[in-house]
Amino acid sequence: VLFFLRRCRSTHMQLSRLRSILAVVCLLLALSQAEFVRKKSLTSIVSHLPEYRAETGGYRSSPSHSSSSQATAHSIFLANLFGQRNKLSNETILNYLDSLRNTDGGFGRDSGLASDVESTYYFVLAHKYLGIDVPLPTHIARFVETLTTKDNILISSRYGEARDLKSTVQGYQILDLLYSLSVPQKAAIREFLNTHKKQVKNFSYFSFPEDQTLTDVAANYYGIQLGRVADFQFDETFANTLINQQSPEGGFLPSFPQQGVATVESTYQAVLSLHAIGHFHLSRANVANIRSFFEHINFDNLNSAYQAHFALALSGSIRDNFVISFTLRDSASSESVGEGVKAVTQGTLLTPVLRIRTPEGQDITEFSVSGQVQHQGLNNRIDFNYSPNQQAFVGRSTFDTTNKFGHLVYDVTIRSHIYGLPDTKIDLQYAKEIGYSIHVKSSAKNEITGKHVEENEIVAVGSSFAFFLSLSNTTNKFVKGDFTVGFTVFDSSIVTLASETQNCIDNIKDIEFNYQLTSSNLPAGKLIFRFDVRDNKEQRPHSVTTLFYILEIPMIAANITFQDNTDNEPFFQVGERVRVSMVPASFYDLRNVQNFPVDSNRRFSLQISSGNKRLLRTVPGKLSNEGGAYFFDFVVLNTFDSIGSQQISFVYITYDNHSIPLANFNSRFEELYEESDALNFTVLAEPQLVDVRESPRAQDFHYGNEISYRFRVKDLRSGLYLLPSAYNPTATVYLALEHHSAASSAAGPRYFRSALVPASLVGEEFVIGWPINANAIQGSGVLILFAQDADGRPIEIYESSNKRLYRLQVNIGGQIDVSEKILSGADISGALSQTAFLVEFELSCEKKNLKDAQLVCLVEENGQLVSRLPVASNPATGKYSVSYAHPEKSTSNSYHLTFYREIDRLRAADLDGSAKEDTTETSAKAVRPLFELDVDYTVSSFSGLPIRTEFLFLVVLGSAFGALTYKRIFYTKNHK
Repeated sequence: VLFFLRRCRSTHMQLSRLRSILAVVCLLLALSQAEFVRKKSLTSIVSHLPEYRAETGGYRSSPSHSSSSQATAHSIFLANLFGQRNKLSNETILNYLDSLRNTDGGFGRDSGLASDVESTYYFVLAHKYLGIDVPLPTHIARFVETLTTKDNILISSRYGEARDLKSTVQGYQILDLLYSLSVPQKAAIREFLNTHKKQVKNFSYFSFPEDQTLTDVAANYYGIQLGRVADFQFDETFANTLINQQSPEGGFLPSFPQQGVATVESTYQAVLSLHAIGHFHLSRANVANIRSFFEHINFDNLNSAYQAHFALALSGSIRDNFVISFTLRDSASSESVGEGVKAVTQGTLLTPVLRIRTPEGQDITEFSVSGQVQHQGLNNRIDFNYSPNQQAFVGRSTFDTTNKFGHLVYDVTIRSHIYGLPDTKIDLQYAKEIGYSIHVKSSAKNEITGKHVEENEIVAVGSSFAFFLSLSNTTNKFVKGDFTVGFTVFDSSIVTLASETQNCIDNIKDIEFNYQLTSSNLPAGKLIFRFDVRDNKEQRPHSVTTLFYILEIPMIAANITFQDNTDNEPFFQVGERVRVSMVPASFYDLRNVQNFPVDSNRRFSLQISSGNKRLLRTVPGKLSNEGGAYFFDFVVLNTFDSIGSQQISFVYITYDNHSIPLANFNSRFEELYEESDALNFTVLAEPQLVDVRESPRAQDFHYGNEISYRFRVKDLRSGLYLLPSAYNPTATVYLALEHHSAASSAAGPRYFRSALVPASLVGEEFVIGWPINANAIQGSGVLILFAQDADGRPIEIYESSNKRLYRLQVNIGGQIDVSEKILSGADISGALSQTAFLVEFELSCEKKNLKDAQLVCLVEENGQLVSRLPVASNPATGKYSVSYAHPEKSTSNSYHLTFYREIDRLRAADLDGSAKEDTTETSAKAVRPLFELDVDYTVSSFSGLPIRTEFLFLVVLGSAFGALTYKRIFYTKNHK
């Protein structure tokens, strides 16, 4: 707005153009104010069902459409699926559906319109979703029968219209739903389908030349739905065809074989087809990816949301539609008990509470919830009712834990029955332990410094610990009883350091435990103190609590060897099996090495990194049978990031999966390795081009031609084929165009690179496709093929026939042609005066479009440089554009534009020996421009306004904004 106000003031914009601006801005405001046009996620659209209700009482697929029986049926289904039926008015919906009825027994798209099969089908389906008998079924069946003939199985949507497959399927589905489909009709349908069945090896599908408007998946879907109502026998070859259509992203492609772009509709049709063939075939699909596919789509259409949710419900992933939380509440206090932990205090009267919500937080109210509670072999059934006050399903019976101990399990089942779907069932299980509440008072003291340490803080070797315990249930606090209290100290690997028990049958004071931390050969991490209580007649503890302190001890990897080789940098080759061993130890005083006690619970990993410390690989260790050493076995992968020098280090993995690094220790000199002496190993390889199936010819190197390579790379040392890294996409093969640099020195020749193209792996081959674009420097050059390691360092590749490095001398030829178009401000938009210009152009060579050129434009006014502008490009169209806004105080109407290639400027800097990017006029003018042109235009004249344009603009804009806001409030109130 401020931009346009400045234009109004500085160039005296005409009133008509000001009105144009206001119209555009008001339109944008209207769009931003209209909430109902915003797109919605997979689950959120259900929370907005009221927005799709029309004044007719029916529902519409989107706010801009009219109501229809189809959208109404879909709304009922979604409300059922998400337990929202109470938010629909059955009476209003039934009145709307009945208003579509015609005297011929069918139903139209709107009241008074002729009957059609689709509207009639969704009228029937809506009643099925409502769980209500379809009224006047014989009249509806008679309407469908009038559209059938004995000599043609196909049905038209309306009387007199052309027959089509979709109407045929919906017509026979109506008869099937109304139990009016005859045995002869089913036989005729099966015969019809047999004539349209196609089979290629292990793949079968239906094809219908009579209807060319359908995709392959859609035609097959309608054939399968038709076969389902006629008891057609399907085999697994039909499922093979559909499974083959699933894309890696999860959606199903619409055209055979594996062609097109996956859509909601094609995925819905494929899933329903698989289920109709046999629901077990659906398990062959990647169900998790189907959901992921739908979750990446914005839904602004109710029918698409219906298709997605129906497909997901059939595929068994309905659980992910809901956020389910289970809690136990004390019936006496209504407070949650045992939340976040597994313990329930003995004596609590438990009421189970289950809350079901959509991911957007909307409560689900209409599911059937039941369950049972299990304790020591006894099962008690629990029924749940929905409580509006608690916004959750609450158990109708309680469980009394008085005088009970041990394992308590709640099994909960959520059910809903929706027409057209298998019974929806979600089984959940929640476990708790009934026991005492354990109250611990802890004291930790560093005996050297005398400092007291709080829980979860760092303690040192020599610290002493004291713990005082008491127990309680809901009625009493006590320290005496027929039970035993256990005390265990663990390190961060859950290795027992100390343990003690006290039988409290005769105890009369607080239960006390003490511990002195004297060992320094312990791993860093948490120092864990565990207290448990068990009945003297039982072995299993029923009450447990823990607390922590932190132990910080330097850890080292000692006695490091490579396959019994102690050389500083051993050498390996691709595919070779490598074994590294080390002994983990503590280095508490930085003088004495103390090996850790041997225990299989302790976990260590070897980390392999590049020279620049990029983590390449992690190898878990195995404990040896003697000496406390760990072995790390791995095979050098046949990938480019495995080639060259690499570093090794070790980490310790705690019980809760935290990684703590170990310092590498030189056992020979009894000192830590300096970082410059990091432990390395080198993988040697000699990559060679093999199986070259495609390469360019000398005459191919003209602007616009595409250079193609197809080959494999084999390591001469190991005989293995080399591949790009699965985790580092830059570690692959590249094609580069290089040119000899005049800046070469006595140290050797220098080359300047004007093109770099990464290869793609297609199957087992590297494929390179490079359209020679305008960035390539014309004239002589050399094409090289090379790879990169993990840090981007080059790996040379040899030719296939000898040990020479791959080099191909080329000459880049052709003339770059320019076709430009200059647009003044008025050409760009009628709302703008001629205070700016836009230059659009295309680059070509021999009528071949040249895309992706990197260009810069210098703008000169009266021979003086006034601006340096980047040139935008559109990869899809190959068009380039640059725009310039005329300064407010400028009176010039003539500009000179010079376009340069960035690659020319960079090469000029290289020739000068400058590595810095120079954006001055001199650096650009030092090279030959790609092309030049002049821009001339006339500044528009002033047509005065009686008041200041800023004031007029803001007054009208403010009025428009207020009106839109009022309309929005009015709309919201009437659609709640």
